[in-house]
Amino acid sequence: MDLKVIQRDPITQKISFSFGKNFEFIDGIEELIQIFIINLYSIPGKNIFFPNEGGGVLELLGSNVDLNDKTSLISAIKQMIEKTKNEIMERQENIENKELKLKNVTLYHIDNGFSSDEIEITIQIENEKGQMTKFIF
Repeated sequence: MDLKVIQRDPITQKISFSFGKNFEFIDGIEELIQIFIINLYSIPGKNIFFPNEGGGVLELLGSNVDLNDKTSLISAIKQMIEKTKNEIMERQENIENKELKLKNVTLYHIDNGFSSDEIEITIQIENEKGQMTKFIF
């Protein structure tokens, strides 16, 4: 069980960070989504407990990524997703709860957001229990 720091809209499935006054706990596949998102956003070298880990998506902010060049954008995001997936899978050897064990991650698509400098990424996560869920960030 983990403290909930992300929200997933029940209709759009969009992920947003939420640090409210009310503490909530999550478990199961929702906790796995949170673990994945936080690791995907993390920048390698910034976490003192896992200094080499982090997908690095936040490094894309302010970088010279051409949002119109979908090929290089998709390639960069695929590499970040794969890196995050591998890091999480390496750390889950001692986890017995199959709901919290990552089995697979699939990048479904990347769309333009509401503004010209915004993108939406749709991912599906599957755990060892066989549960699958899609989300957008």
